[in-house]
Amino acid sequence: LLKSSIGFLCFSLCASSVYILNDILDLKADRAHPLKRNRPFAAGDLSIATGLILVPLLLVPSFAAAAILSSSFFLILGLYYCLTLGYSLYLKRVALLDVSTLSLLYTIRLFAGSALTEVTISQWLLAFSMFLFFSLAMVKRSSELYNAKNRQQSLASGRGYLVSDHEQLATLGTASGYCA
Repeated sequence: LLKSSIGFLCFSLCASSVYILNDILDLKADRAHPLKRNRPFAAGDLSIATGLILVPLLLVPSFAAAAILSSSFFLILGLYYCLTLGYSLYLKRVALLDVSTLSLLYTIRLFAGSALTEVTISQWLLAFSMFLFFSLAMVKRSSELYNAKNRQQSLASGRGYLVSDHEQLATLGTASGYCA
């Protein structure tokens, strides 16, 4: 329980670090978005300098604690960080690769928990979670396209989708949910 709790804290710090970096990278798009413009950096509530200080301030303790917990957990957290950073820098702009990456990021957390608790992930849990996470990622993207359509936009801001892709994503997300 203690290892799991510390692992949860490590993932929270690591994810927060990269989310802050993502928000800094997305400032222009977030400021133009009706909801995301209220995020702390986009709204100007937090300075970019503060964010750039917070990124390593959160990341270093995350990896330091992970290294003490377990070498496999440390490596999984490193993979998670690299993949999340790749998502923030590029992958989120590539249609379907973005939702596949999101579902993989959620699945990686299962492996991290398994590494800490020494509980083996069954093939059934893995299959269920991959389809479920893919479905959730599709719902997220489909929802963004639906909202963009309501704002009479033709593109999803910062993403590789057209608003007209909404129905196909909704169908893929529903099918993936049924597979789960």
